[in-house]
Amino acid sequence: VMESFVSGKASKVTAIFLFALLPRLITTALFTYDYHLGVIIGAVLTLLFIQYFNKSATEKFKTGVKSVRPFAIFTLAVAIFALQFIFLFLSFRTGGLTVDNNWLTYEKIIGTIIIAPFAEEIIFRWALTETCIDNSTGKFKKILFVFLSLIVWNFVHTKSITSINVAVIVLGLFFYIIYFKTENIFYCIIAHIAANLFARIMTSPLQSKLLFLCENNIFIIFAAIILIISTLCFLKSAKRQNRA
Repeated sequence: VMESFVSGKASKVTAIFLFALLPRLITTALFTYDYHLGVIIGAVLTLLFIQYFNKSATEKFKTGVKSVRPFAIFTLAVAIFALQFIFLFLSFRTGGLTVDNNWLTYEKIIGTIIIAPFAEEIIFRWALTETCIDNSTGKFKKILFVFLSLIVWNFVHTKSITSINVAVIVLGLFFYIIYFKTENIFYCIIAHIAANLFARIMTSPLQSKLLFLCENNIFIIFAAIILIISTLCFLKSAKRQNRA
């Protein structure tokens, strides 16, 4: 099963990872800090590669930004903020919260909130998905693809093959669900931006202003309800857009 799954696709997947990683390694070796130049180059090379080998994926990318709906963006952002609040609540209860007083930097604002979401979604949710998954792909192979992708996704964020970041895994899975349901990478990018923005707020000195919400269990129940309702509203709106 595994051999047939990667047959004819393994070389393209390898190329995508090389395009994503090599520029980072080169710029890291050349510069003390590359201002995410390697990440940007990697994303651009991936875009050009997919444009050459996968015309249908390129068309999805081009038309995606034109089909984004404001209501879908709003409900998606609400869902992400609710999900991140649940992570904040659980971290507070387990004593895992930290505060980063040096958070207003290029790396942590521009790099984390703007550049990283674009690059990571283009590579993981768009390029890899469109390379490995098509209309003939069965449910088992889709699950296998998502599982393997999330392993790599977790490693990219934790830099460890033994530790698992539950928040990273859950968010990655959420982004995959968005892409499978909408086939619009720009919704994934928006969701990723919202997730990183709220995560940055949660680890900034502004965190202290939010902690009163973590002292009562009613708030996590409220957040869970908002997460479910806003996610369903987003999926309904995005599905209607696809039919239109």
